[in-house]
Formats: sequence, structure tokens, C-alpha cells
Amino acid sequence: IDRLQTMQECRNAVLVTLLEAFAVEMEKGTERERVLKAALEEHQCVPCSPNGVALKKCFELVDPQSEFAAMFEDTDGMFPSASVCRSVLARQAMLKLGLHRDSVPWEFIIERAQTIGSLYELDYGKALKRVQLILQSVQKSIALCKGFVPEKARALTHVPFLPVKKQKPERYPL
Repeated sequence: IDRLQTMQECRNAVLVTLLEAFAVEMEKGTERERVLKAALEEHQCVPCSPNGVALKKCFELVDPQSEFAAMFEDTDGMFPSASVCRSVLARQAMLKLGLHRDSVPWEFIIERAQTIGSLYELDYGKALKRVQLILQSVQKSIALCKGFVPEKARALTHVPFLPVKKQKPERYPL
């Protein structure tokens, strides 16, 4: 087990070095930047919470410092591991590679809405906070789409995640 831990630490150190090299090369338009970007985008290489064993691509993860991070638990495996996030340059590179910070995709929003029912039973306060963040995400996503609501987002209308949902409000965008 100690050897496995050492191998994970070595893998993470190599990844941080690659991310930092990409961050230094970003926006230069060099061949090195292109090669690093392609490799980092192609492979699931970012260890994620809770224990850093599972690997994901940057665009499959959420910045643990984002306003939407509270929509997720560490056990959901949606955050890069802390060992990778410690480096400012590595974090900048992950953001450039699609780490979600300012908004989250509709798929994430819908998946989080589906967790509300069971979360109400466990922690009502946390469930209400998550509902608030889901609604903020919806509002932000609609604004980013300039009022257009993608078809996949309409699936949210079939997920009972609001504390009281008897009938949709008349001007509800979904």
C-alpha cells in the first residue's frame, strides 16, 4: 500500500509539472503548447477527490474554489485533488483546459438536481443550499445562452428538486 501511495504521489508530481509547463506556454502559440494541450485534453490524467485514485479530464471537474463547488460533495469525485490544486500555475492550466469555475454544464445541473430528494432526508439545510445553487446555475446558464434554453436543459423540468413544486410558475423559463 505504501508503494501505491508513492506511485500516486509521483504521478501527481509529473502531472503538476506538465500542467505548469503548459501554463508557462499558454497563449504563445508554440508547438510545445499545442502538444501539451493535446495530451492533457486527450487523457484522463487529473486525480480527483476524494482520494486521488480516479482520473478525469479537466472539463469533467469543478474548481473547488468556485461558487458552485457546494453543489458537490468530496465523495462525488468532481474536484481535482488538493495535491494538484496547490500549484497556482497548475490551477491556471486546468482552468484553461476546461475546469469549471464560473458556470457548470447543464448535465451537472440536472445530475445535482436529482440528488436533492435524498439529500432532503439527510440534511435539509444542505439540500436548500444546493437548490439555491442549482437555481443560480440555471439563471447563469440561461444568461450565457442569451435566453435560449437548450433541449437537454428541459430535462430539468421533470426533476422534482424544488422544496414545493405544485405547478410551474407562469414565466418559468424551463
